[in-house]
Amino acid sequence: MSKEEFKEIRRSIGRTQEDLASDLGVRTRTISRYENGEVPIPAAIAAAVKALSK
Repeated sequence: MSKEEFKEIRRSIGRTQEDLASDLGVRTRTISRYENGEVPIPAAIAAAVKALSK
């Protein structure tokens, strides 16, 4: 999953970075790092975000 796709899905489901971090059990800074491309998005996180969008 690209950083752009990750961010677009988050926005489309109406979640803030803080909300999504809570949903996924990670820190807000981690969500920011995913969206900025600072760290790769793990497959498990990508799958969870896709599941939330359905």
